[in-house]
Amino acid sequence: MVENYDGGVLDFDDIEGTVSRGTKEQIFLSLRLAMLNRFDPDGDKLPVILDEALVNWDSERFTRLMKILNKISAERQVFMFTCHDFMVVNADTAGIKYTKVDI
Repeated sequence: MVENYDGGVLDFDDIEGTVSRGTKEQIFLSLRLAMLNRFDPDGDKLPVILDEALVNWDSERFTRLMKILNKISAERQVFMFTCHDFMVVNADTAGIKYTKVDI
């Protein structure tokens, strides 16, 4: 369920056509990141694994999220998987330090 700006509640499955795919992915990832500490209450600091999670994001939101992930990476490993070269270019543009592994 998602609450919109005027307080109406939408079922996530029923918002097709109402919001973009990128917006849906941002909502989903926001929920995942918000739950990080709930998944490892004993302080084990499980890694964050993202597979093509940012493909449909515009460059401005991508840059903001990369900065958030950079902060998260100070406490836990962050793995991002993609086959899109523009993601690497966007990370470079955002000034994010990373290790790239070609598979």
